Amino acid sequence: MFLPYKIEGESEGVPWMVYIISAACIAVYFFTYNYLSEFELNNFFYQYGCIPSEFKFYTTITCTFLHGGIMHLLGNLYFFWIYGSACEKALGATRLVIIYLTGAIVSVSAHVISVSPFYRDVPTIGASGAISAMLGAFLVLFPTVRIRILVLTFGRPLPAHAPAYFVLGCWFLMQIFYSLKIVGDVAEVAFWAHIAGFAAGALVASAYQFILFLSRKRYQQTCLKILSDSGEALKSGADMKTALHELSKSDIKHLQENHLAEVNLFTALMQPVSDESFNQLFDEFLAARKEKDHAKAVFCYYSLAVYHDPDRLNSDMHLRGAHSATAMNCPHLAIYAYYNAFCTYEGETVGLEKILHSVKKLLTELNENEKAAMMAGLLAETYPNSALSNPVLK
Repeated sequence: MFLPYKIEGESEGVPWMVYIISAACIAVYFFTYNYLSEFELNNFFYQYGCIPSEFKFYTTITCTFLHGGIMHLLGNLYFFWIYGSACEKALGATRLVIIYLTGAIVSVSAHVISVSPFYRDVPTIGASGAISAMLGAFLVLFPTVRIRILVLTFGRPLPAHAPAYFVLGCWFLMQIFYSLKIVGDVAEVAFWAHIAGFAAGALVASAYQFILFLSRKRYQQTCLKILSDSGEALKSGADMKTALHELSKSDIKHLQENHLAEVNLFTALMQPVSDESFNQLFDEFLAARKEKDHAKAVFCYYSLAVYHDPDRLNSDMHLRGAHSATAMNCPHLAIYAYYNAFCTYEGETVGLEKILHSVKKLLTELNENEKAAMMAGLLAETYPNSALSNPVLK
C-alpha cells in the first residue's frame, strides 16, 4: 500500500475552489456532529444522502458533503487536496466544479445501479466518487508527472516516487479488485462509484483536452492567414502591421476569448517601440520556440527585427527566427533573418557557410535564379572544398 503526499513540479497558484468545497464539507460535518442528536443525524442522512431505493437526483450532489466520521472526511479531503489542487491550477475553478459535479452524479448513479438489494435502503454518503473524478482527470492531464509517495511496508513508511500512470493505475486496479471481491471484502464501500467517478473525470478531462486541441488548430489557422496576408503586404511594400489591421474582427475576437497569451502578443506587436515591448516580445519569442509554435515565433521575430533594433538580437536569435520563418513557409522573412544572422555572426567559419547555403536554397525556392546562381558562385569561390557547395548526388 502507498500514500501520495506531493506532486513534483506542481504549478503555482491558489486552488480557491478546492478550499471552498473542502470548507463546505468541513462545515457540514461540524454542524451535523455537533448540533444534531443521533436521531436527527440519522434523519439528516436519510434526507440528503442518496437512497438507491428512493432515488432523488439532487441527492447525488448533497450526499457528497456528508461523511460518516472524521477519518472518512479527512481521507477524502486529503486526496481532494493532492489531486484537485493540481487539476484546478491546470483547468481553472469552473472546469474543476464541472468535473466534480459530473463525477458526483455519475459515481452515485453507478452505485445505485450496482448496489446489492441488501443495501438499497441505506443512504450513500461521502465525496469519494466526486474526488475519484479528480484522480481520473489528473491522469489525463499529467500522465507522466512524478508523484512522491510513502510506501507502507511492515508498518514502516518508506519515501519513493513514481509516475502518475503507475500510482493512479494501481489505485484504479485495486478498486476493480475490491469491487469484484478478488481481494478483500469491504461491503460498506462503494467501489463501483469510485470506478465510475474515475472514468467520468477522465472523460471530461479528455473532452477538455480535445477542445483545447481544436482551439489551438483554429489559432494556428488564424496565424497562417495572418502570415499569408503579411507576406503579400511585404511583397507590395507594406508592413506587417497593415496586414494585422486587415484581419477580420471575428478572428481577433476569437483570439481574445481563447488565448490570453496571444492577446498580450498582439498588444505588444501593436504598441509603440519600447524596452518593455522588446522584453515582452523577446520572452514570447523564446517561449514560442521552446513550444515549437513557429507561427507565434515569426510574429515575435518580425516585430523584434523590423520595428525594434535588430542589432539587439545576436546571431543565434536571428537563426532561430530564420528557422521558424522557413517552417512557416515565409522565405522572404527567412532570408532577412539569415542576413541579420550573417551580419552578427561571431562563430566558426563553417557556420557562415551554412547560412549562405540556406539563403541560396531559399532564393532557388523563390525562383530568384539569378540571385541563387550568384550565391552559388560566391559559395564555390569562398568554400571551394565544401560539401555544401559541391554536394554529392545519391
